[in-house]
Amino acid sequence: MAYDYEEWEEPDEPHVGQFIRQSRQDRLMTQTELARRARISRTHLSGIERGLSEPSYRVVRALCRVLGVEPWQTWEPAPDTEAIDLLRLINERTLKLLQAVQGG
Repeated sequence: MAYDYEEWEEPDEPHVGQFIRQSRQDRLMTQTELARRARISRTHLSGIERGLSEPSYRVVRALCRVLGVEPWQTWEPAPDTEAIDLLRLINERTLKLLQAVQGG
C-alpha cells in the first residue's frame, strides 16, 4: 500500500517556550530574574515563553544553564494533557463499573 504524502502533517513546533515557562515557574522565578541571569531582555523572554519569538541555541543554552536543565529537554514533546485527562476519566469510570459489578 502506498503512503499518501498529501496527508503528512509536520510535527508541532518544539515547545521551547512552554518548557522554559514551566521550568521558571517551578523554580518560583520571575521573568525579570531569569532574563537578567541569562543576560537577555525580559521582553525577549516573554516572547519566547508565548511562542512569539524563536530563541537561538545560545539563548536556549543560557536559559537552561540558569534553570539547571539540559537544552535537549526543551525539544522533548509536550504531553497532551487533554488525552491524559481523558485516560484518567476512562480509568475512573472503568474502576467504578468494576466495583459495581463486583458488588463493591
